[in-house]
Amino acid sequence: GINAEYMGSSGINAEYMGSSGINAEYMGNYLINSRVMATTDKYDRQLRLWGAEGQRLLGHTRLCLVGADNVGVETLKNLILPGIGFISIVDDQLVTERDLGNNFFLAENQIGKSRSESAAELLLELNPDVKGEAINKSPSQLIEEGKSFFSQYQFIILNELRDKECLAITQICSELNIKYAIVRTYGLIGYLRVFGGEHTIIESKPPDREITDLRINQPFPELLELSNSYNLEQIELRQHSHVPYVVILIKALQRWRQENDNQDPLNFQQKLKFQELVKSMSLDYSTQDNFREACSKYYLAFQLSNKLDDEADEVLQNEKVNAPVSELNDFWVLCKALKNFQATHGFYPLRGSLPDMTTDTQTYVQLQTIYKSVSQKHLQLFEDEVKRLLEGTNREVSTEVIKKFCRNIQTLYYLRYRTFQDEITKPQSPSQYDTDCYKWYYVIRGVEEFYQQHQRYPGQNDVQELQDKTYNLMKQFDSQIIPIDKNLIEEMCRFEDCRLHTIGAFIGGVAAQEIIKLITTQFVPINNTFIYNGINCTSTTDEF
Repeated sequence: GINAEYMGSSGINAEYMGSSGINAEYMGNYLINSRVMATTDKYDRQLRLWGAEGQRLLGHTRLCLVGADNVGVETLKNLILPGIGFISIVDDQLVTERDLGNNFFLAENQIGKSRSESAAELLLELNPDVKGEAINKSPSQLIEEGKSFFSQYQFIILNELRDKECLAITQICSELNIKYAIVRTYGLIGYLRVFGGEHTIIESKPPDREITDLRINQPFPELLELSNSYNLEQIELRQHSHVPYVVILIKALQRWRQENDNQDPLNFQQKLKFQELVKSMSLDYSTQDNFREACSKYYLAFQLSNKLDDEADEVLQNEKVNAPVSELNDFWVLCKALKNFQATHGFYPLRGSLPDMTTDTQTYVQLQTIYKSVSQKHLQLFEDEVKRLLEGTNREVSTEVIKKFCRNIQTLYYLRYRTFQDEITKPQSPSQYDTDCYKWYYVIRGVEEFYQQHQRYPGQNDVQELQDKTYNLMKQFDSQIIPIDKNLIEEMCRFEDCRLHTIGAFIGGVAAQEIIKLITTQFVPINNTFIYNGINCTSTTDEF
C-alpha cells in the first residue's frame, strides 16, 4: 500500500493509508468474487478516509504520467493501489542498466526495451481494477499535439522534466483547467510542485481540531426546554452525575448572565472564572465525570451560531459569492445560499451531530433526537434557499451535496493556486525561513537555469557558476537576501545527475497523497511547493 513512511506530511493519517495495498487474505477473496472485493474488502480502510464519493472520483480519474523515471513511477504506484481509474505512461526512452538502480518497476530482462511499456507492465499488475496504457512519445511530441492530447485527462504528472518543457505543458493544462504535479529529485533533495487551479473544498477535515456545533450560547427552543427541565439543586447525586455537559454549560451561562448584567465572559480572566463557576455547580467534582467534561469544554459556551471559523468566513467573504448565479459552480452557489441564510435567520444551519458525553442512554438519545430534528429543519430551509437561487436556471444541486455542505460549513476551504508560469515569470519571496529548505529551492532554480544553458547538470567543476546563478535568482525572488552556504552549492554539484530510489520513493508517497487530496476534493493539499532535504530529513511547504 502507500507506505506509512511516505505519508508523514500533513493531512491523511499514515496508519490508515498503510492498508491500501492488496492483502494476501483479500487476494483469496478476490479469487472468489473480484467484483465484490473491488468495492468492499480491498478499499475498506481508505473508504473510511475519503468515503464512497471520494473513491468514485478517484476511480473515474484519467491520469497521465510524462516520464517514467523512479519518482514518477513511485507516485503512480501509490495511486494505482488505492484504485485510480486509468493511467497513461508516456516516455520515449529505453530501459538502461542505470534505471535498474533506482526504479523497482524495471527488471534486468527489460534492458533495451521501451521504458514506458516495461513500467506499465509491472505497475498494472498491482491492481486489476486499474486500466492503463504505455505511449512511446517524447515530451516535445506531446507539446506539439497540444490540447488534443492533454484534454483526455483530469490530472498530469510531469516527472523529471526541465523547466522549458514544464512551462509548455503546464500552460496547456492551465488553459484546459487540468490539475498537475511536477516531481523531481536531485541527489538527496526532493521537489514537488502541485497546481489545482481554483480549488474548493467542502470536507477539509482538519486533523488538529474537533468540529462541534452545540448552540450552547444561543440554544434553540427545543434545547432550552430540555435544559429547563433540570433543577440541579434538587436532584440526587446519581442523576446529577448524568446531566449532559451541554445542559450544565447552558445553566452555568444563564447564571453568569444573571450575575453580570446579561453579559458573556469577555476576557481570559472572566472565562477562567466561568470555568470555576461550572466546577462549583458539581456536588462531588472528583467523582462526576460530566462536570469534569463541562469544565474541559467550557469554551463551547462562547461559540456563536452566527460566526464561522476564520478560514470558512474568508470563503464567504470571497468576491465570487456576490457574482450572478449563472457564473458560479455548485460550491459557490451553496456559499451564496449560506450567506443569504445567515442574513435571513441570524444563524447558520445546525450541523446536527452530537459528540460522546457522560450521561444515561435515554438522555443521550433524547438530545440526539433534538439536534437531528432541528438540523433537518435548518437543512430544509437551506435547501429552499438554494432552490430559490437556482430558480429559472435549469440547474439543481442534489440533496446529498447540500447535506454534506451543511455538515461541513465550519471547514469550508478555498485555494487559488499560482500557475507554474507565474512562479517563473513573477517570482515571490518565501514565507518561511525556519529551515534551509527554501535555500535548496533557489539552488534548484539555479540548476534548472544551468541546464537550460548547458543541456547538462552542473558538476563539481561548476560550483562558482551555479553559485552566481543562484545568487542572481535570489535577487529576483527575495527582498530578504540571505547568503547561501557554499556547502549547499557544492553538494548539489556533487549530486550532478544522481537519482536515489529512497528520495524518489519518499517524494512519490507525498505526491500521491497530495494528488488524492486534489482529486477527491477532501483534506487541504499543499500550496504549492514541497521541498525535502534528505541530508538532515527536513522539509518545508511554501507558495512560490
